[in-house]
Amino acid sequence: MKSCFILPAALIIMMTVACSHADNKKEVPVARVYKHYLYPSDFEDIFPEGVTPKDSIQLAKSYIASWVRNQVTLHTAEKNLNADDMKQVDELIDNYRQSLILYHYNNHVIDSKGKITVSNAEIESYYDHYPSNFTLSECIIKTKYLIIPASNNTKSNFFKRYLTSKDSLYIDELVKFSNDFAINASFDENWHTLDYVNNILPDNQQITENQLANGKTFFDITDDINRYIIYIADYIPAGNISPLDYVKDNIHNIIINKKKKQIVEDNDDMLYKAALDNNNIVIY
Repeated sequence: MKSCFILPAALIIMMTVACSHADNKKEVPVARVYKHYLYPSDFEDIFPEGVTPKDSIQLAKSYIASWVRNQVTLHTAEKNLNADDMKQVDELIDNYRQSLILYHYNNHVIDSKGKITVSNAEIESYYDHYPSNFTLSECIIKTKYLIIPASNNTKSNFFKRYLTSKDSLYIDELVKFSNDFAINASFDENWHTLDYVNNILPDNQQITENQLANGKTFFDITDDINRYIIYIADYIPAGNISPLDYVKDNIHNIIINKKKKQIVEDNDDMLYKAALDNNNIVIY
Protein backbone atom coordinates (compact mmCIF):
# COMPACT_ATOMS: atom_id res chain seq x y z
CA MET A 1 0.00 0.00 0.00
CA LYS A 2 1.52 3.35 -1.03
CA SER A 3 1.81 6.31 1.27
CA CYS A 4 -0.12 9.43 0.37
CA PHE A 5 0.51 13.10 1.13
CA ILE A 6 -2.41 15.52 0.77
CA LEU A 7 -1.89 19.25 1.36
CA PRO A 8 -4.78 21.50 0.30
CA ALA A 9 -3.40 25.04 0.19
CA ALA A 10 -6.72 26.65 1.04
CA LEU A 11 -7.05 24.50 4.14
CA ILE A 12 -3.62 25.55 5.39
CA ILE A 13 -4.60 29.21 5.09
CA MET A 14 -7.81 28.56 6.99
CA MET A 15 -5.91 26.63 9.62
CA THR A 16 -3.55 29.51 10.38
CA VAL A 17 -6.38 31.81 11.40
CA ALA A 18 -6.62 30.33 14.92
CA CYS A 19 -9.42 27.90 14.25
CA SER A 20 -11.20 26.40 17.25
CA HIS A 21 -10.53 22.78 18.19
CA ALA A 22 -12.68 20.26 16.38
CA ASP A 23 -13.26 16.56 16.66
CA ASN A 24 -10.82 14.82 14.28
CA LYS A 25 -13.70 12.86 12.80
CA LYS A 26 -15.31 16.14 11.71
CA GLU A 27 -12.10 17.67 10.37
CA VAL A 28 -10.68 17.40 6.91
CA PRO A 29 -7.16 15.91 7.12
CA VAL A 30 -4.23 17.84 5.72
CA ALA A 31 -2.05 14.74 5.24
CA ARG A 32 -2.19 10.94 5.33
CA VAL A 33 0.60 8.42 5.60
CA TYR A 34 -0.68 4.85 5.31
CA LYS A 35 -3.41 4.60 7.99
CA HIS A 36 -2.38 7.72 9.90
CA TYR A 37 -4.01 11.10 9.36
CA LEU A 38 -2.87 14.58 10.35
CA TYR A 39 -5.53 17.17 11.17
CA PRO A 40 -5.29 20.96 11.61
CA SER A 41 -6.07 20.70 15.32
CA ASP A 42 -3.10 18.39 15.81
CA PHE A 43 -0.66 21.23 15.33
CA GLU A 44 -2.49 24.52 15.74
CA ASP A 45 -0.35 25.26 18.83
CA ILE A 46 2.86 25.59 16.79
CA PHE A 47 2.02 29.12 15.68
CA PRO A 48 3.51 31.87 17.90
CA GLU A 49 1.37 34.85 18.82
CA GLY A 50 1.46 37.60 16.22
CA VAL A 51 2.83 35.40 13.43
CA THR A 52 2.06 36.65 9.92
CA PRO A 53 -0.15 34.62 7.54
CA LYS A 54 2.84 34.09 5.26
CA ASP A 55 4.99 32.74 8.09
CA SER A 56 2.08 30.63 9.37
CA ILE A 57 1.80 28.89 6.02
CA GLN A 58 5.54 28.22 5.99
CA LEU A 59 5.42 26.83 9.54
CA ALA A 60 2.49 24.60 8.62
CA LYS A 61 4.20 23.28 5.51
CA SER A 62 7.38 22.58 7.45
CA TYR A 63 5.52 20.78 10.23
CA ILE A 64 3.47 18.68 7.81
CA ALA A 65 6.54 17.73 5.75
CA SER A 66 8.37 16.67 8.93
CA TRP A 67 5.35 14.70 10.17
CA VAL A 68 5.05 12.88 6.83
CA ARG A 69 8.70 11.84 6.78
CA ASN A 70 8.58 10.66 10.38
CA GLN A 71 5.43 8.63 9.78
CA VAL A 72 6.96 6.92 6.74
CA THR A 73 10.06 5.96 8.74
CA LEU A 74 7.96 4.93 11.75
CA HIS A 75 5.77 2.72 9.56
CA THR A 76 8.86 0.98 8.15
CA ALA A 77 10.41 0.60 11.60
CA GLU A 78 7.28 -0.99 13.06
CA LYS A 79 7.16 -3.48 10.19
CA ASN A 80 10.82 -4.45 10.58
CA LEU A 81 11.19 -4.67 14.35
CA ASN A 82 10.69 -8.17 15.75
CA ALA A 83 8.30 -9.07 18.57
CA ASP A 84 10.95 -8.80 21.29
CA ASP A 85 11.96 -5.33 20.09
CA MET A 86 8.35 -4.15 20.05
CA LYS A 87 7.77 -5.61 23.52
CA GLN A 88 10.75 -3.68 24.82
CA VAL A 89 9.47 -0.50 23.17
CA ASP A 90 6.02 -1.00 24.71
CA GLU A 91 7.57 -1.51 28.15
CA LEU A 92 9.65 1.64 27.80
CA ILE A 93 6.58 3.61 26.70
CA ASP A 94 4.56 2.29 29.62
CA ASN A 95 7.33 3.06 32.12
CA TYR A 96 7.75 6.54 30.72
CA ARG A 97 4.00 7.14 30.83
CA GLN A 98 3.89 6.05 34.47
CA SER A 99 6.83 8.30 35.30
CA LEU A 100 5.15 11.29 33.65
CA ILE A 101 1.87 10.67 35.45
CA LEU A 102 3.61 10.35 38.83
CA TYR A 103 5.74 13.42 38.15
CA HIS A 104 2.74 15.62 37.40
CA TYR A 105 0.65 14.13 40.22
CA ASN A 106 3.44 14.61 42.78
CA ASN A 107 3.84 18.22 41.65
CA HIS A 108 0.12 18.77 42.26
CA VAL A 109 0.47 17.21 45.72
CA ILE A 110 3.41 19.51 46.52
CA ASP A 111 1.59 22.58 45.18
CA SER A 112 -1.47 21.74 47.30
CA LYS A 113 0.62 22.27 50.44
CA GLY A 114 1.21 25.91 49.58
CA LYS A 115 4.49 27.78 49.53
CA ILE A 116 7.39 25.88 51.10
CA THR A 117 9.50 28.12 53.33
CA VAL A 118 12.95 27.72 54.82
CA SER A 119 14.07 29.70 57.86
CA ASN A 120 17.56 31.04 58.49
CA ALA A 121 17.73 28.75 61.53
CA GLU A 122 17.15 25.72 59.31
CA ILE A 123 19.86 26.84 56.91
CA GLU A 124 22.34 27.43 59.73
CA SER A 125 21.50 24.09 61.32
CA TYR A 126 22.08 22.22 58.06
CA TYR A 127 25.35 24.06 57.53
CA ASP A 128 26.53 23.20 61.06
CA HIS A 129 25.55 19.52 60.71
CA TYR A 130 27.19 18.91 57.33
CA PRO A 131 30.29 21.16 57.12
CA SER A 132 32.25 18.65 55.02
CA ASN A 133 29.61 19.00 52.28
CA PHE A 134 30.80 22.56 51.76
CA THR A 135 34.53 22.11 51.30
CA LEU A 136 35.76 24.59 48.73
CA SER A 137 37.08 23.06 45.52
CA GLU A 138 38.64 26.38 44.50
CA CYS A 139 39.75 29.65 46.04
CA ILE A 140 37.02 32.24 46.67
CA ILE A 141 37.40 35.98 47.12
CA LYS A 142 35.56 39.13 48.10
CA THR A 143 36.45 41.84 45.65
CA LYS A 144 35.78 45.33 44.37
CA TYR A 145 37.01 46.35 40.95
CA LEU A 146 36.86 48.90 38.17
CA ILE A 147 37.76 48.61 34.52
CA ILE A 148 38.66 51.93 32.95
CA PRO A 149 40.31 52.90 29.65
CA ALA A 150 44.07 52.33 29.62
CA SER A 151 44.49 56.03 28.83
CA ASN A 152 43.09 57.04 32.24
CA ASN A 153 46.11 58.05 34.33
CA THR A 154 44.41 58.52 37.70
CA LYS A 155 46.95 57.58 40.38
CA SER A 156 46.76 54.12 41.94
CA ASN A 157 46.72 55.58 45.44
CA PHE A 158 43.38 57.24 44.72
CA PHE A 159 41.80 53.89 43.85
CA LYS A 160 43.53 52.08 46.70
CA ARG A 161 42.28 54.59 49.26
CA TYR A 162 38.71 54.53 47.99
CA LEU A 163 38.44 50.79 47.29
CA THR A 164 39.83 49.74 50.67
CA SER A 165 37.72 52.18 52.65
CA LYS A 166 34.53 51.12 54.40
CA ASP A 167 33.36 54.73 54.61
CA SER A 168 30.11 55.05 52.65
CA LEU A 169 31.13 58.53 51.45
CA TYR A 170 34.20 57.06 49.79
CA ILE A 171 32.07 54.36 48.17
CA ASP A 172 29.63 56.98 46.90
CA GLU A 173 32.50 58.93 45.34
CA LEU A 174 33.80 55.75 43.75
CA VAL A 175 30.38 54.99 42.29
CA LYS A 176 30.23 58.49 40.83
CA PHE A 177 33.69 58.05 39.34
CA SER A 178 32.76 54.68 37.82
CA ASN A 179 29.56 56.12 36.35
CA ASP A 180 31.63 58.76 34.58
CA PHE A 181 34.68 56.78 33.53
CA ALA A 182 34.39 53.02 34.13
CA ILE A 183 33.76 50.46 31.40
CA ASN A 184 32.71 48.01 34.09
CA ALA A 185 32.69 48.04 37.89
CA SER A 186 31.57 46.03 40.92
CA PHE A 187 31.58 47.04 44.57
CA ASP A 188 29.32 44.36 46.07
CA GLU A 189 32.02 42.42 48.01
CA ASN A 190 30.06 39.19 47.67
CA TRP A 191 32.01 35.95 47.57
CA HIS A 192 33.14 34.86 44.11
CA THR A 193 35.59 32.34 42.74
CA LEU A 194 39.02 33.69 41.88
CA ASP A 195 38.16 32.92 38.25
CA TYR A 196 35.39 35.52 38.51
CA VAL A 197 38.11 38.21 38.45
CA ASN A 198 40.67 36.37 36.34
CA ASN A 199 38.14 35.95 33.55
CA ILE A 200 38.13 39.71 33.02
CA LEU A 201 41.93 40.05 33.18
CA PRO A 202 44.48 39.56 30.41
CA ASP A 203 45.65 35.93 30.20
CA ASN A 204 49.23 36.87 31.00
CA GLN A 205 48.35 38.95 34.09
CA GLN A 206 46.19 36.62 36.18
CA ILE A 207 45.92 36.93 39.96
CA THR A 208 47.25 33.84 41.76
CA GLU A 209 46.55 32.28 45.14
CA ASN A 210 50.23 32.68 45.98
CA GLN A 211 49.94 36.44 45.63
CA LEU A 212 46.94 36.47 47.96
CA ALA A 213 48.69 34.16 50.46
CA ASN A 214 51.62 36.59 50.50
CA GLY A 215 49.32 39.44 51.46
CA LYS A 216 48.90 41.22 48.14
CA THR A 217 45.38 42.66 47.99
CA PHE A 218 45.57 45.57 45.52
CA PHE A 219 46.21 45.19 41.79
CA ASP A 220 46.55 47.83 39.08
CA ILE A 221 46.86 45.97 35.77
CA THR A 222 47.00 47.52 32.31
CA ASP A 223 46.89 46.09 28.80
CA ASP A 224 46.68 47.85 25.43
CA ILE A 225 43.01 48.70 25.88
CA ASN A 226 41.97 48.68 29.53
CA ARG A 227 43.17 49.32 33.04
CA TYR A 228 41.96 46.91 35.73
CA ILE A 229 41.84 48.22 39.31
CA ILE A 230 41.15 45.36 41.71
CA TYR A 231 40.97 45.13 45.48
CA ILE A 232 40.70 41.72 47.16
CA ALA A 233 39.02 42.35 50.52
CA ASP A 234 39.22 38.73 51.66
CA TYR A 235 40.00 35.28 50.35
CA ILE A 236 39.63 31.64 51.41
CA PRO A 237 41.88 29.01 49.81
CA ALA A 238 40.55 25.80 48.28
CA GLY A 239 40.18 22.95 50.75
CA ASN A 240 38.65 25.10 53.49
CA ILE A 241 35.02 25.07 54.56
CA SER A 242 32.94 27.54 52.60
CA PRO A 243 31.47 30.49 54.53
CA LEU A 244 27.74 30.22 55.11
CA ASP A 245 26.80 33.23 52.99
CA TYR A 246 28.54 31.68 49.97
CA VAL A 247 26.46 28.48 50.11
CA LYS A 248 23.27 29.83 51.67
CA ASP A 249 21.24 29.68 48.45
CA ASN A 250 22.48 26.17 47.74
CA ILE A 251 21.46 24.99 51.23
CA HIS A 252 18.09 26.69 50.82
CA ASN A 253 17.45 24.67 47.64
CA ILE A 254 18.63 21.44 49.30
CA ILE A 255 16.18 21.91 52.17
CA ILE A 256 13.35 22.84 49.79
CA ASN A 257 13.94 19.62 47.82
CA LYS A 258 14.06 17.58 51.03
CA LYS A 259 10.74 19.04 52.12
CA LYS A 260 9.21 18.31 48.72
CA LYS A 261 10.47 14.74 48.91
CA GLN A 262 8.97 14.36 52.38
CA ILE A 263 5.59 15.66 51.19
CA VAL A 264 5.56 13.07 48.40
CA GLU A 265 6.64 10.25 50.73
CA ASP A 266 3.98 11.19 53.31
CA ASN A 267 1.32 11.20 50.62
CA ASP A 268 2.51 7.81 49.30
CA ASP A 269 2.30 6.38 52.83
CA MET A 270 -1.22 7.76 53.26
CA LEU A 271 -2.39 6.27 49.95
CA TYR A 272 -0.77 2.93 50.74
CA LYS A 273 -2.38 2.74 54.19
CA ALA A 274 -5.79 3.65 52.73
CA ALA A 275 -5.45 0.95 50.07
CA LEU A 276 -4.50 -1.63 52.73
CA ASP A 277 -7.39 -0.63 54.99
CA ASN A 278 -9.83 -0.98 52.09
CA ASN A 279 -8.45 -4.37 51.06
CA ASN A 280 -7.32 -2.98 47.70
CA ILE A 281 -3.89 -4.59 48.00
CA VAL A 282 -3.48 -8.34 47.66
CA ILE A 283 -0.06 -9.97 47.39
CA TYR A 284 -0.24 -13.56 46.15
